Amino acid sequence: MCGFVGVFERGGHTVPLKTLERMTRIIAHRGPDSEKFAVIDSRSGRATITPKLQAESGDVGIGFRRLAIIDLSASADQPMTDDTGKVIGVFNGEIYNFEALRQEHLSDYPFRSRTDSEVLFALYSRLGTEAFKLLNGMFSIAIWDSAKHQIVLARDRLGIKPLYYCLSGETLLFGSEIKSLLLYPGVRRGIDPSALLDHFTFQYSWSDRTLFAGIHSLEPGVILSVDKDSVKKTQYWQLRFGGSSTQSFQESSAELYETLTQAIARQTRSDVPVGSYLSGGMDTGSITTIAQKSRPGLHTFTCGFDTSGMSQEERFFDERTVSRQMARDLGTHHHELEVVADDMTRLFPKLVWHLEDPRVGISYQILALARMVNQHVTVVLSGTGGDELFGGYPWRYGRIHGMNDTTAFDHEYTAIWSRLVSPERRSRFFSPETLLGAGGYLPEQGYADAARHAPTDDPLHRALYIDIRGFLQGLLLVEDKLSMAYSLEARVPLLDDNLVELVCRMPADFKFDGHESKRVLKEALKDLLPNETVNRRKQGFTPPDKTWYRGKTRDYVRDLVLSERALDRGYFQPAELRAVWDEHISGTANHRFLLWSLMFFEWMNRIFLDGDNFEECPKHAV
Repeated sequence: MCGFVGVFERGGHTVPLKTLERMTRIIAHRGPDSEKFAVIDSRSGRATITPKLQAESGDVGIGFRRLAIIDLSASADQPMTDDTGKVIGVFNGEIYNFEALRQEHLSDYPFRSRTDSEVLFALYSRLGTEAFKLLNGMFSIAIWDSAKHQIVLARDRLGIKPLYYCLSGETLLFGSEIKSLLLYPGVRRGIDPSALLDHFTFQYSWSDRTLFAGIHSLEPGVILSVDKDSVKKTQYWQLRFGGSSTQSFQESSAELYETLTQAIARQTRSDVPVGSYLSGGMDTGSITTIAQKSRPGLHTFTCGFDTSGMSQEERFFDERTVSRQMARDLGTHHHELEVVADDMTRLFPKLVWHLEDPRVGISYQILALARMVNQHVTVVLSGTGGDELFGGYPWRYGRIHGMNDTTAFDHEYTAIWSRLVSPERRSRFFSPETLLGAGGYLPEQGYADAARHAPTDDPLHRALYIDIRGFLQGLLLVEDKLSMAYSLEARVPLLDDNLVELVCRMPADFKFDGHESKRVLKEALKDLLPNETVNRRKQGFTPPDKTWYRGKTRDYVRDLVLSERALDRGYFQPAELRAVWDEHISGTANHRFLLWSLMFFEWMNRIFLDGDNFEECPKHAV
């Protein structure tokens, strides 16, 4: 797990080394263990890999920060070359099947380390981009291929690890975080109006756009190849559903258990301490129970909330009691954190600085938890992805169950996901300037473009495809950015490539039959977990902010969202922002997600766009 940045001056200009150094050091939190650079002259082929930039010159520059997980020695540092020196690469993530790939494809290769990184670059030197299809893991990759005189960028199948890029004139910029790219001369800092409409409708974007104009997120399962004359995207993997399997429900559940066990075994491979989140639900419960068998004394972590004075519904948000009992039963070293209302106000600037581009729900509690986890382990197992893979949202999937008319399905599912500003409210909410800047774009078009690629007409599988390509992308981005804020690697065993392919082949009713969600997973785990854990009501990891916004953090929310500075930005209509606030405070509507996004957007503007020295932002937040 690491972070990298890179520049390719396609017109032959020299990369400014001081800027490359700043771009690398601003993501030092992603890799506190070492720093190295590669400077390449594409014309002569000369390349220098060095821990300290001095007099090197070239039109390609790459900076890398390492968080050592596998092979802690300096021989595993990056940037790294293959044995010919013609491939120079950096890689963020983990390749879980690297040892099998090494034995099968590279038995004669002169390895210098025990790391998955070297296996990856050696495999690329022999197979080219076909190598990416063989990888089981989470990754973002950047490779300078001197034989083809091009930069090759690639991202894992499901988008677990982030990778951003910007094409500005003849300059290609790429990296693990947006803030690095904003430091490069000539990069304009502005808001993309179309992405703004997407976010304030769905709370994420369906496309490769970010809220930062001109900066894109490379799509999952995609390769971007850039040379001096061309830019080419290739989809090397796509999500598929269905198949010719004739297994029974019981046979499928047995295979699922075996595949899950193998996935967790792969993902607990580490040369540093490993722990697990433990919420009290089925996903983290199964991961922890299986991991504990091979790692006795596993550290487990739970975050709860101060729910004093809350309704029964919001008291359910605090899962500490059930997770504590499970930890006792398993014999783990258990740690708990309580988040209180004031934590949001304390953490907001730091959270925005790390997350950069707002995605999905409220997330300051994830940042707070990551800080505690980092005090005990360097790798943590997460249950993210289980609901999107197994159909874990019955209130959503029940509305489209049996809906075989895709037009009706898309109408209903667009409405389900329009969770912030409804189409009816859009013209009142956004300013005329924002709508004009979007050039007639409507968020429903973004949904339609994503849904058009769904490889199935089965309503549940169509819904899962859309969720995995949309909402899950936001969850994974939050997971990565906020764990790496404290140099913590989060792994997601339920999204192991072998497991995903197995579950996607299963019939839709093995996952959700119109009444019961995650059926095949429950069957697979029935002898592993207590019945109350398997059948516990689904609960997202979210604070009770509906009540806090009306009480303990009321002044903070109002003063931020309705500040003169926020109202004068011109993106929204002030009267409608006041109406949103009044509706929430009066109790006529629960706008906690919309208010959260408004607060995030205001902080994003202040930190990244208002001309403040955002390189210093983390020093202003505890």
